[in-house]
Amino acid sequence: MTTQHTGDEEEEIQCAESAQETGQNPEQSADVLNTEESEQDEPEPAEVHKGEMEPSLPAPTPFNADASELYSEWKQWVSAFRIYLIASGLSKKEDDVQRAILPHCLGPAVQRIFNTLPGEHESLAEVKTALDGHFAPKRNVIPERYKFRS
Repeated sequence: MTTQHTGDEEEEIQCAESAQETGQNPEQSADVLNTEESEQDEPEPAEVHKGEMEPSLPAPTPFNADASELYSEWKQWVSAFRIYLIASGLSKKEDDVQRAILPHCLGPAVQRIFNTLPGEHESLAEVKTALDGHFAPKRNVIPERYKFRS
C-alpha cells in the first residue's frame, strides 16, 4: 500500500522537531502554524482613498421589455434605478455620466428602442421623459370615441 504525500508532512515534521527542542507540545505548535497560515490566506480589506467611490453596488437588473404590464414594470425599474444612483453615489456625478449609465443599466433591448426615439435627449430628465412616453399605455381611439359618444 502506498501513500501519497502532499508536501505538508515535511513542515509538520520540522515543526514537531523544533517544538521538541524548545520543550513545547508538538500539537500546539502545529495549531499555531495552521492559524498563521490561515491569517496569511485572508485577503486584506480594500482601502478606500479620499475621493474614490465606495465598492460598487450591483446595477439593477436589465429592464424586462417583454413584460405584460410594461408601464408598471417601467415605473418599478425607474424607482430601482433612482435608488441605485443614490446608494452608489452616482447621483452626485455629472448629468452626462448619469445619462450614459441609464441605457447601460437598461440592457440591449431597451438601448435599441432608445436609439430609435426622436429627439436629442441631452439630459437625464429628457431621456426619462422620452422613455416614459414610449412605455406609457397607448389609448385606443375607437373605444374612446364610443365612450365619448355614449
